[in-house]
Amino acid sequence: MQLEAWHNSALKDKYLSLFPNFSEMKKFLDDRLRGDTLKAKLLHDINAVEDKFFSGDISMEKAKRELRKVD
Repeated sequence: MQLEAWHNSALKDKYLSLFPNFSEMKKFLDDRLRGDTLKAKLLHDINAVEDKFFSGDISMEKAKRELRKVD
């Protein structure tokens, strides 16, 4: 239920607009998101994408796609 609400929220759009500032994205989630399970999932995804992005394993577009698709 939280995941469905996330996908349909204005918060998700604001969060994605902060890319590629991963620190601000994490801060935004910490400040604005309620729900420990969803927050933990999103933070895990940010960390994984951040690692791949800065190591050159994925492009900016691929990173954006991965951040959009939270399952």
